[in-house]
Amino acid sequence: MKRKMFFTGLTLLFVLTVLVCAIYPDPDAIRTDVPPSSQDDYPVLDEPNVNATIFPMRFDVLNKQSSLVVRGTVAEQLPSQTVTTEFEPVTDEEGNVTHQPPDLSMEVRYFRIKVTDVIRGSAPDEIIVGRNEIYDESAPAMNEGDDMIWFLYTFEDAGYYALTSFQNSYYYVAGDNRVYPARLEEATRAYSGMGLSEFKKEIRSYRYEAPRLIG
Repeated sequence: MKRKMFFTGLTLLFVLTVLVCAIYPDPDAIRTDVPPSSQDDYPVLDEPNVNATIFPMRFDVLNKQSSLVVRGTVAEQLPSQTVTTEFEPVTDEEGNVTHQPPDLSMEVRYFRIKVTDVIRGSAPDEIIVGRNEIYDESAPAMNEGDDMIWFLYTFEDAGYYALTSFQNSYYYVAGDNRVYPARLEEATRAYSGMGLSEFKKEIRSYRYEAPRLIG
């Protein structure tokens, strides 16, 4: 009798689970009620115009070093500002200054992002994301209404910044819940067209590791 009641209860639990899944489907699951998307739906970005060789950051490194990963929509582009970083002098064992690194100034373009999903970390409903203007031509335009995923970090309480200022830190979210890297390359090819739900699981399979400073 007890065994019969146990299997009856198990069957009811299974039926309830199926009903709940049918009524409340995974909002991140791939949608078939809209036209299918592809990588070709998104712009091809130029190579970074900088006087240095750029090596694409592997996805696992990008993921581990991003203290905040969010999905959101671009609300507006804000005015650019000049940001100056002052470096501490280098001293010897006796405290004498041996080298004074020059201040670093850059023009930073800011975007107001409405956060719709925090995939890792914690964030308010809106954040301001900064990007060095030198990377503008090799980074997504981030037009109003763009639905994207950002891999971010905070810099000395000065706001949020993409972990790499050009392509690797940006992924588009298509209307059918597939994700597409802003730039298709060997480091990102495996994630082109991946379902949003699966992509989020991939992100959460890595733990944040603060970058180690040399010296």
